[in-house]
Amino acid sequence: MPKAVGYYTNCAESHHLIHAFGDSLERLAANDKLALIATLSLWLADDSNNLTIPDTAHWNEIPMSPNLARAVSIIEEIDPGDALSLMAAILERLRHEVNQA
Repeated sequence: MPKAVGYYTNCAESHHLIHAFGDSLERLAANDKLALIATLSLWLADDSNNLTIPDTAHWNEIPMSPNLARAVSIIEEIDPGDALSLMAAILERLRHEVNQA
């Protein structure tokens, strides 16, 4: 069983994600989890600090499902350190899903 998101980060954004998608983000589809990781990765890699998380999500042309759009709006003000922790939590959940398949 994967650890809950709160194990990795306890920021306000993670609490809102948990409320919307479950303790381990189990109500967020795997492709949306991967898109969220990609969005956060590109946002963190932006040296210019000009892109917001929503800008990054739209810029990398990932198909935007309603759940992904909601998740992006929830985390748009996340701290970079918490973003890394959230990525670890999402990755752990994805690893668990693959092992269960």
